[in-house]
Amino acid sequence: MGQDESQANAEVQKKEVNVEEKVEIDDDLPKIPEIKPLISQIDSQTLFPDDYSIPFRNLPDAHQLIHQYNHDLSFHINRNEEAIAFHIKRQKEHFENASLSIHNKKSELESSLAQVLSGFRNLDDEIKNTTDSLEALIKKADELAALIDPTLPSFSKIDDSFFKKRK
Repeated sequence: MGQDESQANAEVQKKEVNVEEKVEIDDDLPKIPEIKPLISQIDSQTLFPDDYSIPFRNLPDAHQLIHQYNHDLSFHINRNEEAIAFHIKRQKEHFENASLSIHNKKSELESSLAQVLSGFRNLDDEIKNTTDSLEALIKKADELAALIDPTLPSFSKIDDSFFKKRK
């Protein structure tokens, strides 16, 4: 009998170790809804211990409740998957539209920039042409002024210091 008692004590100690292992649960993981409240609904007069001893007569109800619980979980998971797929599709379309819009805007900006650059080139050409025309006109005016009165100074010989003295 002494051996039987020591074996029984060894089994009790093993069970205690197993219970301690169950207690060590990582709290960082998301919580999964427990089935215990569903099983408790079967026979609310009885508080079940941790090992869930359910009377035989309540097993069909417990099975149905667990089946319904799993069905509800599956339904919610499927619905969430559909919502996620819908939002992913919408985000994808949004990004594709944004990409197309950005491409169109880039083309518009490049076109506008080309027009502005063309305008500056034309302005530069016009300024050069006007400067050349004015120089030719001044040269022609100097020649005419020299014919009329040779004592008049030539505009081509006047530098910036002449204009600064007049101010």
